[in-house]
Amino acid sequence: MSRFGGDEFIIILEDCNPGFLTTLAGRILHKIGLPYNLGGKAAHVTASIGIALHPQSGADQHTLIQKADAAMYEAKKNNGNCCRLCPDLESFLNTWSGVRATNDAPPKTCPPVLVP
Repeated sequence: MSRFGGDEFIIILEDCNPGFLTTLAGRILHKIGLPYNLGGKAAHVTASIGIALHPQSGADQHTLIQKADAAMYEAKKNNGNCCRLCPDLESFLNTWSGVRATNDAPPKTCPPVLVP
């Protein structure tokens, strides 16, 4: 995890399937959204998350960041507090879901180390 600038952060994970990424994004949104005490008052924060995958979304870091950033702004347009996949992942997800449903081998997943 790295601060990209302002209030933007980048999380880079290897060998993750889309199901894991959307689950992780939901867990991150949940944890960020928990209230915290600020001067005796409950404060709430929301986040918007954009997801891009290599190589489906792009072959280089610039393209991947650009696609994830565009997806994040789409999430913000929908009142935030959600995650969006970059548009070119839709056909990949449909294919992945079909393969996953007919394949007995579990997909590669990353251990959930970012959010307890």
